Amino acid sequence: MRDVNGEPIPLIKEDGTPFSDEEVALLSAELDALDDDARVEARNENAQEIADHDAERMLVVSGPGTGKSTLFKKRLVHWLARHPDKSVAVSTFVRSLVRDLRDDIANDRGISDEDKKRVIVMTLHRHARSIIERNHGTQELNLKPNCAVVTADWEEMAWLDAVSLHDEFEPREYPWTEIEKRLFDADPPADGAWGTLRKTQVRLEEFYNALTFHDLILFATQAVRENPELVADTLYIIDEFQDFNLAEDGLIREITTESPAQLLVGDDDQVLYDKLKEAHPDILRGYYKDTSFVNAMLPFCGRCSIHICRTKVGVDFITKFLEEHDDEIRKREEEIRAGTNKDACVLILTPARDMKFLNVDDARDELVEALSAYEVADERPGEDYWRVRDYYNAAAHPSSNYNVRKVLAYEGVEQEVIRALLTEALESDKDLAELAHESLETTLRKCSDIRDVLESDAEPADQAQQLAARMEVDDAARLASDLEQWPTKKNGDSETESLDFDQKEAISAVELSTIVGAKGLSADHVIVLGCDEVNLARTTWSAFFVALTRARKSLTLMTCVGGGGANVLHDFICSLPDEHAEVLYMKVGGSETRESIRDLQEQLEKWAYQRKKARMRPRARRS
Repeated sequence: MRDVNGEPIPLIKEDGTPFSDEEVALLSAELDALDDDARVEARNENAQEIADHDAERMLVVSGPGTGKSTLFKKRLVHWLARHPDKSVAVSTFVRSLVRDLRDDIANDRGISDEDKKRVIVMTLHRHARSIIERNHGTQELNLKPNCAVVTADWEEMAWLDAVSLHDEFEPREYPWTEIEKRLFDADPPADGAWGTLRKTQVRLEEFYNALTFHDLILFATQAVRENPELVADTLYIIDEFQDFNLAEDGLIREITTESPAQLLVGDDDQVLYDKLKEAHPDILRGYYKDTSFVNAMLPFCGRCSIHICRTKVGVDFITKFLEEHDDEIRKREEEIRAGTNKDACVLILTPARDMKFLNVDDARDELVEALSAYEVADERPGEDYWRVRDYYNAAAHPSSNYNVRKVLAYEGVEQEVIRALLTEALESDKDLAELAHESLETTLRKCSDIRDVLESDAEPADQAQQLAARMEVDDAARLASDLEQWPTKKNGDSETESLDFDQKEAISAVELSTIVGAKGLSADHVIVLGCDEVNLARTTWSAFFVALTRARKSLTLMTCVGGGGANVLHDFICSLPDEHAEVLYMKVGGSETRESIRDLQEQLEKWAYQRKKARMRPRARRS
């Protein structure tokens, strides 16, 4: 990579030392001096140099839109040629990134079919599950084939089952959220009450043959420790490293200890999951200071060649924006259907999915109605389908205790009964389906009836109607469609949760997402809602940075004054440079252009003060 004078710009630190502030400042100045074409050329040349580098251990700091997918493919080609007897595993935790990279590799004619077989792209949790399956658990945890995953909707149920087996413990004093944090930190309790409950939880996971996401990571780490051959001869690319927690880092360290090569990629400015799953950006920073890793950078965002930022107040803008860009949106719809484009045309981001801050003059309802015109059918099975599958699998695979337990939950069987059933099953070493209990037998007969319907020759629409007569079904038409697309296989394996399905989320030309959910997404136009001091209060700077960097052509930041208690702009907005912003105040009948973000903020502060003063003014009493 070279500057305007043809001199090389050092974006790879061979000695593993971090880039200094002075080096970063100099690099920024050199990149700023390049025109757009030269910057693109510099970006591509730098990515190729990184991809072809001989380092066995490399950490790449890569910001948004800097071409990570291209780097991954180039590194794959380099490794596949250099290590013809090895496999390459690419892992992240963002499913959309996994899906896109799989498609890119599958459609790349430059990679032979034989080499494609040596490439594995999956989420870290799915990789962990593969390790556990091949090892049949660990020395501590004996698991059968087809281990299920206790998804987020069922985690608290499984934990309550463990607590309920102990008369001496009150469930509300031992909430799932407390132990969850310790599992994220790879610190499961071993002593005291929590230690006792943890042992029971693990015992139940073995009984259910089902693990939570947290324990997939922890037990996969233990399995590799016991049997390093599980990950032998595998080179690793790990993406989004800034959002991994201590448990996940422990697994990554274990699987890469003897790896011939590894590439870690992340950006500590984009941490999104520090609250959701205890992600620690300091993990990435620790690797950055580890001189056994060669440090490199992908510094250029190729999504947008210039900064375009609008700061607006008013929801009517969105409907007008959609109308003005309708031709562009319709064209993108055609491209998505044809498979030539994966990105939305317009991406609307919100701090909270319920958008309660749009409670002024029915603004939320108007927005939902405007977006409904661009909705596409969800390509994933609906909730009814998964519920039906649980009933079916409980009948087809009665030894699947986890399926039987979920069906008992659907049927509303009380926890006291569940406790008695689990106690008897564990003490007698029997499956739940082998026990003689009225509520259990009634439930299993219902499961058998549902299995008979699904294995009948009836059309999916008729099956859906028959099922609706036997169990709770919210949308029979959707269920019929799902049964037609994903028919139940007689004598098939028990697949008990969505992780077993290669699901593809429907992509529309106009997408609505939370800010945290925007990871891996990009669009020509991005609109961020709720940019005020109240509704953006829980959003971190890193998350806001991710929101800003989703845009290719335009970025609009909006607040709805009065919505959810909003009065003024959030400090994040006020910190943006005016030279790249167009500032408008939207009102009935038109809009007002403001000289700067600060000018708009001062006006909003003045109005907020007037409203507060009016509320404090004493009212005249009637005589």
